Amino acid sequence: MDHGNFAALARQFLDRDANDAELIAMSGQAERAARHVAAPSAARGVALFAIEPAHFERTLQAARHEPE
Repeated sequence: MDHGNFAALARQFLDRDANDAELIAMSGQAERAARHVAAPSAARGVALFAIEPAHFERTLQAARHEPE
């Protein structure tokens, strides 16, 4: 698996390069989370995803410990 995107993500959020074990863990967690975070929401009619963009943005900001 190409870990290039995760390497860039680690540099952005950790301010350092990730080692191989971290890249493998990141890609595995993303794979597991992808099934639940952005699962199609058939019950919501025209909604494409089960999480709204504004909520997703707040989640990302909280993960980075930045104020909105």
